[in-house]
Amino acid sequence: MTINVIYGIIVAGIVQGFIFASTVLVASKKQHRCLVFLALLVATIAYSNFQYILPYLELLSSEEMYAYVFLPIASLAPALLLLFVKTFLEPNTPLSRKQWYIFVPFVIFFLAGLVFKIVKWTGYTTVSFNNFFADVLIVQELVGLVMMLGVSVYTLVLTFRYSSKKSKTASQSIRGLLWLKVTLFLLLFGTVLWGYAVLKQLFFSIDLKWFLFLWVALAFLIYWLGYAGRYKFELWLERKKIRQSVVKTEKPNEKDTWENPHLKQLEKLMKEDKLYLDSQLSLESVAAELGISPSHLSRLLNQEGNIGFAHYLNAFRVNEAIQLLGNASFNRYTMTAIGLESGFNSKSAFFRIFKEKTGQSPSAYQKNQLVQTQ
Repeated sequence: MTINVIYGIIVAGIVQGFIFASTVLVASKKQHRCLVFLALLVATIAYSNFQYILPYLELLSSEEMYAYVFLPIASLAPALLLLFVKTFLEPNTPLSRKQWYIFVPFVIFFLAGLVFKIVKWTGYTTVSFNNFFADVLIVQELVGLVMMLGVSVYTLVLTFRYSSKKSKTASQSIRGLLWLKVTLFLLLFGTVLWGYAVLKQLFFSIDLKWFLFLWVALAFLIYWLGYAGRYKFELWLERKKIRQSVVKTEKPNEKDTWENPHLKQLEKLMKEDKLYLDSQLSLESVAAELGISPSHLSRLLNQEGNIGFAHYLNAFRVNEAIQLLGNASFNRYTMTAIGLESGFNSKSAFFRIFKEKTGQSPSAYQKNQLVQTQ
């Protein structure tokens, strides 16, 4: 890969980041605060690449870059990341005053940079002053590095703890965090790469190769955040609204009574606790809940109901989807959101199994229901 191609990737990521951020921030409809923090985070990462790439593209000298366009992004990005994750996981919880203190380092370094710019513009700068500001830049870089490392680890722990809180009755409200975990691991990897490049520069010599790796990684991170962040969050909101609007659904047209007490308990767990809404539910986990072996549970279902566990489980999920698709108030939600909220683990699985059970695709079924109710 030539250096021009690398620069092209970095510049494309910068442009994409600014477009995404401006689209979200200037949207006419009211945006959720989580999306606002996400847009600001993407814009921050894009601006970081923008300011540091200018000298290498020979558009500005390093001194001109620091005098005219430099912002202490290193201490701003971790603050925005923390607020993004907090508001994503807890959208209805107000942010405390203490959480805003994380912007203090950025404010301090921003004011220091502003003083440097004013001095440079007036032309009264001295060698000693330039050396002092260079030391300030090193400090802000190290502070930002430590902050990002700490916030990345903290938000990962926060996300895993949030996932572990799911219960049998609320498991459907905790799903869908894999993309966030992937994002945080990517940010942690980028932070380690950033730390290595900075330490190599401080104690050895400037090695552009490592900074190029970092900037390319950040360019791809911009694309990932722009796609996954917004798409997943909007899907999360749709699923949340569906859960808030759902009323008690009808029972599936499966066997209503069982002779075996274990199967009676299973039916109760499905109908009352809605275990089927957990897309990760398995024969092993259900058997453990019932206190029997997986093979014994499978044998009971085949003997009394002539049905396998997967078919038994999917019957409840399809029925749940039927109730949602037949409700006109859910027409504005995507098929993906409805399928995931019915317990399926993907859109493709939802479409395939629903068509096997009903003979129609979810979209066709919804359209037919609308025609019948008009």
